[in-house]
Amino acid sequence: QGRVPNDLVNGQSPCSFNNPGGAPNPYNVTNYGGSSGSTTSLQEQTIQSNNCAYVRLGQAVGQDKVVELGGKLGIKDLQANISLPLGTNDVTPLRMAAAYAAFAADGQYNAPYLVERVENAQGQDILKHEATPSTAMEPEVARLVTEVLEQNVVRGTGTKARIWGQQVAGKTGTTQDYGDAWF
Repeated sequence: QGRVPNDLVNGQSPCSFNNPGGAPNPYNVTNYGGSSGSTTSLQEQTIQSNNCAYVRLGQAVGQDKVVELGGKLGIKDLQANISLPLGTNDVTPLRMAAAYAAFAADGQYNAPYLVERVENAQGQDILKHEATPSTAMEPEVARLVTEVLEQNVVRGTGTKARIWGQQVAGKTGTTQDYGDAWF
């Protein structure tokens, strides 16, 4: 939606949002670790894992756009709701990993698959996976996201994912069924 990592977003906490037709209404949010937050760049809000900033950003860009991008990244069953930017929809680790892989692939999404190829006794392929990438986002967007996620591993909430001597990008999240997950 034209947002870039240097754009300012209000991340002050606690924050409250009207949630007509939803429960609870109003929807009250606090930041990771009880942080009071501030107005700072989208990159810094990501590094600080600022919940209030991301709910505000979701409201600004529109939940339908968040769902649309999720669909392009292979997450087809997202439900638009006020907490969507906080990762409250159920998504399996496999689907999340495939979605994040599109950032590293310059915005090209490839659906996950389990079998690369199967050969018969003579060494001939009887089944071979054929990649069918689709464009989820422009390469420049994917690169900006990757830069922010690299910084998150260097100095944000993702520092436990560091691998010395390796370029690493990622974000941690807690999921209901899987505990802490790194992507």
